[in-house]
Amino acid sequence: MRTIFLSVSLFLIDGAVVIAQPLSGNKVVLVFDGYVKSPSGMESDIYYSKANDFRNHFICPKSTNDTLVINGIESTVVLTHVFSLGANYIYEFHKGDTVKLDYKNGLPRVSLSNKRPVLKHDLNFEDDFKAIKRPSEPSVFRLDNKRPRSKEENLMYEKELNDYFVARDEKLDVLFHEKLLSSTIYTIHKARNKFLKINLSKANYSFGTVPESDLALDNLLPVKTYKYFLENYIIGKYKVGKVNDFDYDFKQAFDAALSDSKLSYKTKEYLLFLFLNNIANSKDKELLPVYFEKFQAFENGNELSQWIKDSYLLDLNVLKKEEKEVLLLDSMKRKTSLKEFVAKHKGKVVYVDFWASWCAPCRASFPYSLKLQQELKGNDVVFLFISTDDNFDIWMKATTKENLSESSSFYLINPKASEFIRKIKLNSIPRYMLFDKEGKLVNADASGPKEVKCKAEIVQLLNR
Repeated sequence: MRTIFLSVSLFLIDGAVVIAQPLSGNKVVLVFDGYVKSPSGMESDIYYSKANDFRNHFICPKSTNDTLVINGIESTVVLTHVFSLGANYIYEFHKGDTVKLDYKNGLPRVSLSNKRPVLKHDLNFEDDFKAIKRPSEPSVFRLDNKRPRSKEENLMYEKELNDYFVARDEKLDVLFHEKLLSSTIYTIHKARNKFLKINLSKANYSFGTVPESDLALDNLLPVKTYKYFLENYIIGKYKVGKVNDFDYDFKQAFDAALSDSKLSYKTKEYLLFLFLNNIANSKDKELLPVYFEKFQAFENGNELSQWIKDSYLLDLNVLKKEEKEVLLLDSMKRKTSLKEFVAKHKGKVVYVDFWASWCAPCRASFPYSLKLQQELKGNDVVFLFISTDDNFDIWMKATTKENLSESSSFYLINPKASEFIRKIKLNSIPRYMLFDKEGKLVNADASGPKEVKCKAEIVQLLNR
């Protein structure tokens, strides 16, 4: 598992849709004018959270000029636009807002088409005061300069970082007192400064002295730096151990959060949900049912419990232990097997592609697979895509994004238990296999679709 800052991807692809009907008041409309994707490397660089909700929803503009609608807004949403490393533009929008995001000058500039009154710097605080520059974080400096900072440079960095926070706080205070910034926007940015500063100094921060009031700020759950602060609080206060260079002991973290009496219900719910997802994606995933029961008891089986159950297929625990077959699920959660798929296509060559949503080389090969399918169109060959993802929901989103055919894309239920998977030593992906027209496995480690010999081997089997 790869974790950054102890964070798990709790992002959900949002049900944003192109406007097709008159708007009711519980929506926010986003109108993109000259949208420029940031160089951040994220699958999407824009996400939002509803008021008092920690879940982040991706927004994915389809073109430079696109219009999207966010549905089901009860009051407000906090939208974050990641424009570069360390540069997160944060906005708060109200239900009924029609928002224009203008990229003519390269950076997002926001305005409202509706007549809701806003103060001068409510919508574009980050852009208005981008002259207050944050120094490069150690990881960014190392990446840019191919070396870490020297001792002297570190001292300068600490001074520049402190000056950055002081300058932002002072500017925020002035704008708020001069009534140029509303209280909610002021609160968001002040909190971002406060908790970002703590997060950046977490190694030397005494989390055991955190006041209870800082652990119950439900209104800040949409703000990423506050969520990271909560994670760091649990790790720091309870001295949660690391199991490798990347991962903490998420079981210990879960139990610590569950027992902590200072957390509010909502902040505790966030931490338990986070650590439960981390457990599901760690070497301890077999213990997920045990910790799921604890989570379900805490929050009385609401929609988050159902999301965990559906995403990690907890109702299929018996099938996950099946040894004799390679069990598969389609997008409708209908069960089949590799054996059944190959038998169904007897008389055709079957090219199998094992992949996962998190595997960049796997997904980079899909255009070559599509090209190969087009070149072999009309021949007796079928392409089968089998995902080794831990999370069914994430696999579904990746399948949709990659435009994989539902009839040939499946989720692997029992990768740990299957004797066949162990026999072929499926220890890394991407991995490819070939079955001949009789359904016999003829190559358990076939060439990838990008390689010329891949097509040649398939053609050879077709001509037998």
